[in-house]
Amino acid sequence: MAITKKEFFQLFKSVKSIIMIVVLLVSSYYFAKYTERLVPILELEQTSSWYAGGLLIILLLFGPLFVMSLSHDVLNRELSERTMRFLVTKTSKANILFGKFLGVWIFWFVCFTVCYLITLFYSKSFDGRLFLETVSLLTYLVVITLLLSSVIKSPQYTMFIGVIFGMAFSIFQMVILESTAWYSYLKYLMPLFYMQDEDFKFLIVFLQAAVMYSMTYFIFKRTDC
Repeated sequence: MAITKKEFFQLFKSVKSIIMIVVLLVSSYYFAKYTERLVPILELEQTSSWYAGGLLIILLLFGPLFVMSLSHDVLNRELSERTMRFLVTKTSKANILFGKFLGVWIFWFVCFTVCYLITLFYSKSFDGRLFLETVSLLTYLVVITLLLSSVIKSPQYTMFIGVIFGMAFSIFQMVILESTAWYSYLKYLMPLFYMQDEDFKFLIVFLQAAVMYSMTYFIFKRTDC
């Protein structure tokens, strides 16, 4: 719990975090505001999907960049600064990893929940499925960030790779989904593949996150502190 609190509040103290939170809030506000105006003009049925879907699109496009750029060093920072040795004397590596994951996850969950409340103010309704889709994608992004930070030991490298990955990931997903080439089978690894239809296939994204979390723990457990 102490590790979770530390990670959570450390993210809130960052200037980059504040900027990204403001960007998210402003984006959510203006999307909801102009959606409310466009729906009657286009003679479309006003549903919560129009509002909540916009936030999901924001997460799909910019979520990887936001999460990666802020949390790329969530594990390797402790290794680089030699503070991991102190942590492992106080608790297990399993608790350290879970505490790190939970701290980062709660931070982003709070940010996007506040954005949802903004859209809720305009839509006057709540789309539970779309909200859970957003949570599943958020979980996926946090875990893949942990995995990257466990594989690459240098925070400088993960910062660079994280930004590149964050910018390219959304585009890569869309290219893979539209591709008919031999590598199109990679679509089954992409969370967007399971979020295209209005059903509950998106729950597989949680399973993907669980598999990557297990891989992260396997690597982290064998890392020398």
